[in-house]
Amino acid sequence: MSRSLTQRLCFAAIVAVACTQASASTVIPERYNQGPRILFNTGSDKDKLNEIVPDRFYQKYWHGPRTTVQHLVFKRDSEGNHVKITKPGGYHGEEVIMGLTGVLRFSFPETGEVFDVGPGDVFHFPNVLHYGGCITDECHGVVVYTPNRPDFGPEDAEMTVESNSALAR
Repeated sequence: MSRSLTQRLCFAAIVAVACTQASASTVIPERYNQGPRILFNTGSDKDKLNEIVPDRFYQKYWHGPRTTVQHLVFKRDSEGNHVKITKPGGYHGEEVIMGLTGVLRFSFPETGEVFDVGPGDVFHFPNVLHYGGCITDECHGVVVYTPNRPDFGPEDAEMTVESNSALAR
C-alpha cells in the first residue's frame, strides 16, 4: 500500500473516531434538527444574551453534533472590574475566535506566547492549554469550538460562575 494512501486512510479513521466521540449528549435533537436557521445576530442580540456574571459576562451558545458556537460579551462592572480567568481553560478541542469589538488577550502557558484578538481578527488555536480575557472596557465576539463543549451543558441550560470553574468573581 502506498504511503499516501495509508496516510489518507489513517486520517479518515481519525476523523471518523473524532466525529463519533464529538457527538455528545449535549445536542438536543429536536432543536438541532430544525433545519437551517439564524443562531443569533451579533449586531442586535447583545441585549438578549444570558447574564452569567452580573454586569460582566453575557453569552448564548448553540450545540451541533460536532461544534459549539458561542456569542459572548465581556464588560467592566461599575467598579472597573472584569471577569477573571483563574486557571487555564483546559484542553477542549480547536477554537476559532472572531473579535467584533474590544481586545481579547490569550496566553499559552506551555509556550509563553500571548496573542491579542481585536475587532475583525479571526484567531485559531488547536487543542492547547490557554487563558483568555478581555483587556478593554468591553469585548464582543463569536467563538466556534470543535468538538462541541459538553462542559457548557445542554443548550439553554443556566450557566453560573459556580458551574464554570474557569470563571471567578
